[in-house]
Parts: sequence; structure tokens; C-alpha cells
Amino acid sequence: MNPAGPDSAVRPRAPYAEDTTHPVRRRTPPPEVVRAYRRRGLRRLGVLLGSVLGAVWLCYLLLFSSVLGARTIDVAGTAVLSADEVRAAAGVSGGHPMLRLDTGAVADRVRGLAPVAGVQVQRSWPSTLVIRITERVPLAFVRVPDGARLVDATGFGFATVAQPPPGLPELYAGSSEATVAAAGVLAALAAPAHERLRTELVAVRADGPFDVQLTLRGERTVRWGSATESDRKAAVLAVLLSQPGKVYDVASPDLPTIR
Repeated sequence: MNPAGPDSAVRPRAPYAEDTTHPVRRRTPPPEVVRAYRRRGLRRLGVLLGSVLGAVWLCYLLLFSSVLGARTIDVAGTAVLSADEVRAAAGVSGGHPMLRLDTGAVADRVRGLAPVAGVQVQRSWPSTLVIRITERVPLAFVRVPDGARLVDATGFGFATVAQPPPGLPELYAGSSEATVAAAGVLAALAAPAHERLRTELVAVRADGPFDVQLTLRGERTVRWGSATESDRKAAVLAVLLSQPGKVYDVASPDLPTIR
């Protein structure tokens, strides 16, 4: 039994309260430490500014300066056209920044030249633009006052030359439709299997799309008809030419005739 009575029981102590009457003083870093921190901050700021300025300068060099500009334009694949004609059509000024060159637009401008059937434009770093041309292949020519107009497999007259290339047949056509039909026949005869027949061909005449005639060496005439079944007609004609005659008719290849 507690002699001090119930009021004298042991009571729990109040939690310890921090004495705030005397705050802890923070220690001031030495001046040399402060200066070191400042120098480090300045160095970081300098590196950041240098990186930004370097990026801006690099963008200027790549996009606006002539340092990495197109200085040379190489042209390949031309025969009818000259390299200077292609360069003029490309419209690329000397020193134009390579990255800002629109190669698609350059190709479109070059494709506007009549003799061009296809074109590829590529960058060759650091300063060369390469233009590769595929020209139209002439299959016949038409006489014009200033020379010979070359005609391709579509019937398109794409270039005028002073003299037609050797071995090219002359084309006579009464209309644009007749020209297309005659060109279709010539395109079929351009196959390697018909090389012998091509060497005999002197001229092609088309009074209409269904009335194509060939003139062969030795004043021989071939009535071809339309451009349909041209491969078969050529095969039939190759057999008929082993027989003497002046007029060979393969317009209906199932019923060929010789006169």
C-alpha cells in the first residue's frame, strides 16, 4: 500500500520540449567555398550558352549558308539532251544549301524537258547534286522543215535533230490516232525476237488507226492493219518473207497472203 496516498501515484513525465529560446546558428561557409560555387555555376552557364550558340551556328551553316551548298551538278544518262540543258532546267543556283534543296521539285522541272522519260535526283555530300536521266527511245522519225522529229513508243515527238539516227524508219501518219497506232506496231517490233525484221524496215505509213503499212527493203510492202496482235503478225511475216513477193498481207494473221 502506498503510504503517500492515491494522489501521490507516479505520473508519466511530459514529453521533452525543445528549447527554442536559443536557436541554433547556421554556420556561414568560407568565402573560398562561395567563390568555388559561383565559378562552377558560371562554368555551367557558359557551357549551356556555348551549346545553344553552337546549335544556332550549325543550323545556320546547314540551312542558310553556302558552306554546305550545292557547288556541282552531275548529269548522267543524256544522249539527245546536253548536260547544260538539264542543269538549266533543274534551276539550282550555285551554293544553294543542300538540306533545303527540294529534290522532288528539281525532278519535276527536269521532267518537263520533252526528251526525258524518267529522272532521279540525289544529294551526294558534301556539295554535289546528282541528276540521272532516262531519255525517251526513238523508234521512228518524221520529216520536218528543220530536220527530223524523233518519235517514241507512245507516238510522242520529243526532239528535233538535223539528221535522223541510222536505221530508224521514217513515219507517215494521217492523224494523231494513226501515229499512236504506228508507234504501237514499232514498239512491238522493238522486241529482240524481231530484230531481223527491224533491219528490213524502211518506213511506216498509217492512214488511220486500222490501216498501218510497212515498207521493207527491196520495195516490198506489208499490210499490217491495226496494232493488235502485232507479235503474232510479226511471227507470221517472218515466215512469209521466205517466199518471193511484193505485197505481204498479215492484217488477218490467220489468213495471210502474198502477191
